[in-house]
Amino acid sequence: MSQEQHNATPKPGRWALCWRFARGSYRRLNRATHHVLGFTLKLLLAAYFVFCAVFLVLRYAVLPEIGHYKPRIEALVSHQIGRAVSIESIEASWSGLRPQLSLTNLTVHDQEGEAALSLPRVSTTLSWSSVLVASLRLENLSIEGADLAIRRDPAGKLYVAGIPVPAGGDGSSLDWLLSQREIVIRHSKLRWDDELRRAPELVLEDVNLVLHNRWLRHRLSLRAIPPQDMAAPLDVRADFSHPAFARSSDIARWKGLLYADLRNTDLSVWRAWLDYPIAINSGRGSVRAWLTLDHAKIANFTADLGLTDFNARLSRQLEPLSLKRVNGRISASETLGNNPEDGVPTFGANGHQVTLTDFSIETPDGFVLPPTSIAESYEPASPLKAERTSVKATYLNLQTLSQLATRLPLAPSQRKLLDDLAPRGELHDFTVQWQGTYPELSSYRVSGKFQGLGLKGLPAHVEPRKNGTQQARAQWAAFPGFSNLSGEIDASEKGGSVKVDARQMVVELPADLFREPSLPFDSLKLQARWQYLKDQTLQVDLDQMQFAQPGVVGSLSGQHLMPLQGRSSGSVDLHGELTSFDVQAIRRYLPQRMSEPLHRWLTEGLLAGHLKDVQFKLKGALADFPFHTAKPGEQPKGVFQLSGDFEGLKLNYTPGHVGRDGKEPEWPLLEEGRGRISFDRTRLEIKADSARTLGARLGPVSARVADVDSHDAVLEIDGVANGTMPVFLQYVNQSPVARWTGNFMEHSTATGEGRLELKFQMPLHHAIDTRAQGAFLFANNDVDLMPELPPIYRTSGKVEFNEHGFTLNGVRGQFLGDSLAISGGTQKDGSSQVRLEGAVNIDNLRKQYPDASLQRLLARFSGGTRYTATVAVRQRQPEVTVESNLAGLGVDLPVPLRKGVQDTLSMRFDLLPLGSSDPLIEREEMRVALGPNVASRYVRERVAGTGNEWRVTSGGIGWNQPAPTPASGLKLALATDSLDADAWLALKNDLAGKEAGGAAAGQRLGSADVSQYLEPDSVSARVGELNLMGKKLTKLILEAAHRRNAWQINLESQQAAGTVTWDEPGSARGAGKVTARLSSLVIPKSGPAADSAQPAGTAKTDDNVQMPALDIRAEQFELAGKKLGRLELDASNILTSVGREWRISRLLLANPDAQFRAAGNWLTFGSNHTSNFTYALDIEDAGKLLERFGYPGTIRGGRGKLDGDLSWKAPPYAMDMATLAGQVHMDVHSGQFLKVDPGAAKLLGVLNLQALPRRLTLDFRDVFSEGFAFDTVAGTASIAKGIASTDNLKMTGVTASVLMSGSADIARETQDLQVVVIPEINLGTASVVAMAVNPVVGVGTLLAQLFLRNPVMRSLSFEYKVTGPWSDPVVVKQGQVSPVDGERARELMKKGGDGQGNGKQGDELAPAPTAAPVQRRRTPEPGPVINSGA
Repeated sequence: MSQEQHNATPKPGRWALCWRFARGSYRRLNRATHHVLGFTLKLLLAAYFVFCAVFLVLRYAVLPEIGHYKPRIEALVSHQIGRAVSIESIEASWSGLRPQLSLTNLTVHDQEGEAALSLPRVSTTLSWSSVLVASLRLENLSIEGADLAIRRDPAGKLYVAGIPVPAGGDGSSLDWLLSQREIVIRHSKLRWDDELRRAPELVLEDVNLVLHNRWLRHRLSLRAIPPQDMAAPLDVRADFSHPAFARSSDIARWKGLLYADLRNTDLSVWRAWLDYPIAINSGRGSVRAWLTLDHAKIANFTADLGLTDFNARLSRQLEPLSLKRVNGRISASETLGNNPEDGVPTFGANGHQVTLTDFSIETPDGFVLPPTSIAESYEPASPLKAERTSVKATYLNLQTLSQLATRLPLAPSQRKLLDDLAPRGELHDFTVQWQGTYPELSSYRVSGKFQGLGLKGLPAHVEPRKNGTQQARAQWAAFPGFSNLSGEIDASEKGGSVKVDARQMVVELPADLFREPSLPFDSLKLQARWQYLKDQTLQVDLDQMQFAQPGVVGSLSGQHLMPLQGRSSGSVDLHGELTSFDVQAIRRYLPQRMSEPLHRWLTEGLLAGHLKDVQFKLKGALADFPFHTAKPGEQPKGVFQLSGDFEGLKLNYTPGHVGRDGKEPEWPLLEEGRGRISFDRTRLEIKADSARTLGARLGPVSARVADVDSHDAVLEIDGVANGTMPVFLQYVNQSPVARWTGNFMEHSTATGEGRLELKFQMPLHHAIDTRAQGAFLFANNDVDLMPELPPIYRTSGKVEFNEHGFTLNGVRGQFLGDSLAISGGTQKDGSSQVRLEGAVNIDNLRKQYPDASLQRLLARFSGGTRYTATVAVRQRQPEVTVESNLAGLGVDLPVPLRKGVQDTLSMRFDLLPLGSSDPLIEREEMRVALGPNVASRYVRERVAGTGNEWRVTSGGIGWNQPAPTPASGLKLALATDSLDADAWLALKNDLAGKEAGGAAAGQRLGSADVSQYLEPDSVSARVGELNLMGKKLTKLILEAAHRRNAWQINLESQQAAGTVTWDEPGSARGAGKVTARLSSLVIPKSGPAADSAQPAGTAKTDDNVQMPALDIRAEQFELAGKKLGRLELDASNILTSVGREWRISRLLLANPDAQFRAAGNWLTFGSNHTSNFTYALDIEDAGKLLERFGYPGTIRGGRGKLDGDLSWKAPPYAMDMATLAGQVHMDVHSGQFLKVDPGAAKLLGVLNLQALPRRLTLDFRDVFSEGFAFDTVAGTASIAKGIASTDNLKMTGVTASVLMSGSADIARETQDLQVVVIPEINLGTASVVAMAVNPVVGVGTLLAQLFLRNPVMRSLSFEYKVTGPWSDPVVVKQGQVSPVDGERARELMKKGGDGQGNGKQGDELAPAPTAAPVQRRRTPEPGPVINSGA
């Protein structure tokens, strides 16, 4: 065939070639299979016959004779384990077709040949698989009563029954163990001694172990009894499998379940023998756990816990977890991933799930988490998706979770989430899912119920841009923090809804939104929805909101659109109602961007008040709030409207501004306001129908602010007030009006009603520029402009004022009893000046001022006069000037103030402020001038702003002298020819009235406020004649100073000269003390005028009057024209338990003629007074002494003593003759009664017997013509009730003896005396004289005496009756005295001589009968009187 023909032959197709290949392959495979199957069948038949042969041999040849093979078996086993093994006996049997061996007392010996392991009974069943694998395979291995000791030496090498276990190895031993079908150990004991851990030996009793192996599956059951103090019986079970064709000993590839049940155990005890996955420090209770392993990784873990006092550290980086109690089930599973590496743990790196079922805990601080179920899952991030986390809980206490967060092994993102939110509260049936790593979340879902929930606020979060062109997406909107929120929520990254029903919750808003970011709610019910729009805007639909906050109750609904990016607050469309609103709560709702002045006015100006039925609407962008329009007519960008009624409004017009005291508001507060308030964008209007301020009634009052948001915001107030005058004066003084009026009415008072009309405009940002216009209308009010001025009655007119000052318009009234016109106001220089023109009418004054003391003063005035006055106030200092000529005014006051009605006397009064170096002290000067002769000046001060009384610090009063200006104190300077002090004292007593009594006697002037103007501290006087208490001091020069409660006086006059100190009365000084050292003291006799000028206390005893202590020394003392010589007087006051005592310790009057000494006291108890005195008069010359007392020529000579004691029921300066009592003893010698007028000599005239010779029949005129000469005058008289009685007064002399008895009434100055005169015929001496002259006569006389003496004496003894007043006694001769014998005469004479005690005895005499004799008591020497009341 040619080549072309060959090329032209058609080629087979593709399918023909395939068919040819398949057909050839089948033929070749069929031939190969035929040969293999034939060979296999032949091999199986051969094996079968071999097996049958072996079985028959074992059955009938080997096993029956197994005992003969015991040595070989022992050797075989010894060789296998490397230790000598001995078996007591071996028995064989069959278990079905399997041979079975029973070994008794199998013993394994150690290297020393000692028994290391004894197995009392071992039973095993052989498996025919041993033939196939050529290795020992057991169907069953049973061991009973074994005692196995396992030890690990310090090097870590294991020994089982003393047999070392090879380290490392190929795992063939474990493979052989796991290839046995069943291994059973019963009732055995296991000892574990771990020398490597230095742990004590662990002994497990009654160990029962079952191991089942089925090729790929291995099951284990272990039960044992640990020591009683460690745990209850232990139960461990396992069920594992491994891959096919893998070695059984390769545990890293196992899968299966491990179960352990440990009851009543102490977990910390087991740390000695094993290591926990976590560091468990303590814990006691029961643990039952299931552990699922996959390739040596924990795929799942479940544990039932019932532990107490559990403490563990879950990680080295965490704090220990301490629980008082933990119960429940914990389940944890791990995601192993797609390609797990065998034997390498992942510890949840590929994800995990943790579930708590019926789990509860109790912390050491007492917090209890009730049983709950919580499931948490975590999937790690992958290249295709973000990590995913999910948490589900039936109940969860977030506060517990937060407390335990630092002790739990949480992911960093989870821990950051807890830190950012700081959750607290409770969750119920709650699910939280998110994808991504916080805070970069791609999606999330939150749903469930919550109670008492609290979270910290989070700002909006924007997803970071992955590239420059991608727009950032907001992942969630900002939300505020809150606490104690209850309700339910369903939210995701697309939107959600919430329902809230909470009590006592708080919302924490962003700090840049409101001034007070914390919003408390007493209750809140809310339903709201929100969604995230495509334009990155959050839309919140508030379906309904009912809330109650402190002071606010209302409802709200509407919508809020809020951009998620940027700082814009978005726009709102809200409307609602406030049923109740406390204005003090407004501070919580004021935006942060509000101007500070407006914020202050709203928060500090609205002090109190309550709004009700308030409707409000808010629509527009919050950035434009409050929607101010910059230009008139401009369309507002939003709506803000609020209106409602208010009551109890309390308003401070100018908050932040205080008054002069630095505490009170600048303007008095508006209180109790009732009306309506409205806001329209920036316009505020308040209309008060009624209100009060400082007690005044206001209404109507309107307040407006046209634009509260403007920097030039002005508060306009227009109102009318009606109230009492004190309220309005207080309003003026507590407001800027006081400043505008120059504080003119700072100290004014008033009565009655008034009316105030006020308008003012107050810039809120600059209150000092406030402008005001007002008027105050008087309505017949009584006004006291200044305390220094009398009040103005029935005032009418108007006071107009503005911010520049005030003007008095037609103000009139009654002042000082007559009409008054007032004009003036604020001057151009800012000062205030008021001019008063009026008159004084004394009759009207008496009607207006019924005060008794003022009536007594006005009684000395008559008529009336006109005056002018000017009151100027400069720099809050008043200047007062009053002028008058007093024409028409009659003044009945002592000179120099006396004037007639027609006379004129210029008067000027000035009150001027003075500068002060101390800003806290106010000073002013007061000047008064009366005519050209009287002037006074006072400087006074007080503490500024306290309203205290003024205190005079210095001043002077001048009469015919310029007003003195001392540095301190008040000085009186006067120079006059005469001064009637009695007239001024009488005026003082008259003005004081009867109610003053004698109390004023011990005081200076009484009222301290008046006395400081009238009572001087020093006096300088030049007086030609001073009339004082009826006495005159002529040519008086006096200098006196008051220092430290004492007056130091130097005086010189014709009546007294020397120094006097007067210590004023006081608590420590008693009634005071007078100390005088005088060269002369002359007390003239008082006249009738002086008696009338005596103080009232001297006429009638005052129960409260006290005598001062006295210490007086006067070298020349003259009383009523009688020069008495030197005077010494010491007296003191003593307080006793029953009253007061004024004690005279010394009274001495000494002169050449006599010395008078006395002592005594004055006792007072209530209204009872008793004066006691003991005195003694030592007489040197009685005649000269009487001559000193104004009785010249009464007695010549005479020496002796007069003493006694006296008492009366009255003060010592007011002797009460009706109560006078005491006794008098007289003993005078060697004197002669001279020829004087008896009437002039009073009682001494009675004793003078010069008239007796005229009544005698014999001529003894030459003897009696010069008076009765006496040798002794002696006697005693007792005084009772002012009547002196005596029965033993005796006068003896050369010419006669006189006996006297009877009484004398001292008060009435009358007498009733019996006088017996017995002439003494003793001419011895006369005869001698006569004989010298004329012997005849002398002899005759002597003879007559010798022969006629006794008869003549009897015939010339006469008795006289003396009665009548002392000034004109009536002497009546009673007749001749009856003769008496000599013994009777001697008795009478002796009785009369007892008073003298000189032993003389007169002639016998029979006197006429007299009154009963009075026994004379011994009179003590003058000295201090015993204080019977002390």
